[in-house]
Amino acid sequence: MLCTAVQSHTQTVIINGEKNNRPLRWADFTGDPDNNTGLYAYTYWYVTYKWGPFSFKGDTVKWKVEVILELEKRSWQKPSKVSDSLLAHEQGHFNIGLLFARTFLQRVNNTAFFRHNYEARIAEIFNEELEKFRKLEIKYDQETDHFTNRAQQLKWDEYFKKALSAKG
Repeated sequence: MLCTAVQSHTQTVIINGEKNNRPLRWADFTGDPDNNTGLYAYTYWYVTYKWGPFSFKGDTVKWKVEVILELEKRSWQKPSKVSDSLLAHEQGHFNIGLLFARTFLQRVNNTAFFRHNYEARIAEIFNEELEKFRKLEIKYDQETDHFTNRAQQLKWDEYFKKALSAKG
């Protein structure tokens, strides 16, 4: 019988230094714009994880894992180019971060971790999921042509809506 070894898990979202899971606003994009690119905005997000107290039950690790998604303060926008449709596109990038955090947490929750390799195993899971979602970000920008392909953007908006509303 295989049982999960995680005691509990949490997901935290931080925007502008505050724990807050809400839609992005242009005011969140406080970094200096990159004037050497044709992009009108850029969303920097990152996911980290940490674990709290843990114990061993035989060879199995029991622990609490927290996954944190943060919008970086270096996310930027070019004020003369902002629009609702561009903000919706940038929200899509952040949504990819949300989906990554959720998927990583699900995998952690469904994995038995063992004394001899728990640190390496959680790092391996993190890197596997990060690679998948980085590729998804590239696909997102390619298909939407950085938000200018409205038909594709609408398809992606629907994808995010369904994916984020799914039980996770």
